[in-house]
Amino acid sequence: MIKDLIKSIAYDDISLSAALTRAKLIASKIKSDTLKKWLAGELEGYKTHDTLPDYRVVTGTIYLQIEYPYMGERIVTPIYLDGNEKDKDIVDVIKHHKILQSISSLETNLASRNNSLTMHMQYAPLQVQLLASLVKDKLDEDNGFATSGYMEVAVTKMTQIIELTKQKLLDTLIELDEQFPNLENNYTMSTENTEKTQSIITTNIYGNNNPVNVATGENISQSNTIHVLTQNDYESLGALGVDKEFLDEVKDIQLKAVAKEDKQSMAKGVMNWLGKVTASVAAKGLTDNIPKIVEHIQQ
Repeated sequence: MIKDLIKSIAYDDISLSAALTRAKLIASKIKSDTLKKWLAGELEGYKTHDTLPDYRVVTGTIYLQIEYPYMGERIVTPIYLDGNEKDKDIVDVIKHHKILQSISSLETNLASRNNSLTMHMQYAPLQVQLLASLVKDKLDEDNGFATSGYMEVAVTKMTQIIELTKQKLLDTLIELDEQFPNLENNYTMSTENTEKTQSIITTNIYGNNNPVNVATGENISQSNTIHVLTQNDYESLGALGVDKEFLDEVKDIQLKAVAKEDKQSMAKGVMNWLGKVTASVAAKGLTDNIPKIVEHIQQ
C-alpha cells in the first residue's frame, strides 16, 4: 500500500487530494493523531483557530481603501508596516495571512486565475479596523476612514503551498517505508515505534527535512556555537504540555553536548527527545501544540 502510494505520488499518477485520502489508511495503521489531523486540514480545510504549518502562512503587499468624505475621494493605497515595533503583535496579525482552504479548493481557485500573477486576500472587518489603527495619524489628517482592505499575494505562493504539501507527504511516506519496510503487514504498536513514527511525521511536516536543522536549528548546524534553551523556553514548553521529566532530559542532553562541544550528539539526542515528546503531547490530545514545540526547538 505505502510503496504503491509513494510511486503514484512521485510519478503524478494520482491527484494530491487522492494521495492525501489514501494516506489516511497509513495514519490509521500507525494510529498517529498528528498525521490524521494534518491530512484532515489539507483535505477539508483548516479552521481559523488552528495552528497552521508554516508553509500555509503567506505575506504580500497590503492595501487599504480609504474614503475622505469632505474631499469626495476614495483611494486604494499600499500600507507599509515595517519598522513598527510599538504595535508588533498587531502588525504580525496583519502581515501574515493564513491560507485555510483545502488542497482541492486551492487547486480549483488557481485553475480559474487564467494568466493572473497575483490574487487578493480580503481582510475581515476586524482586521481592517486593526490595520486602520496602525495608520490612524495619517487617516486623521484628512478625516479619512478605512472601508476595506486586502493583501495582494503572488500566485506562485499558492502553487508553492500545493507543491510543499505534496513533497511533505512524499517525504513522510518514504521515511516511514524506510523505517518500517513491512508496515502494512507487520507494524507493532510499541512505545519505540510510536516515538519513531511521531518524530518522522513531526520533522517532515512541521520542520525542515534535515534532522540536524530540525533538532538544533540552522544556526547550530552552520556554526561551532551550541545554542541551548533558555529558562523562558523551558517555561513555554511546559505550558505547551511538555512534562517536567522531558524538560530535565533535554537539559541534560544540552549540558553534555556543551561539555563535549559535540553538536552532532546534541542533534541526535534532541531528535530522539522530540519524537518522545510529541508522542506524549499527542497522547494528551494537544496535537495543536506540536508545531509550536517544533518551532521552539528550531529557534
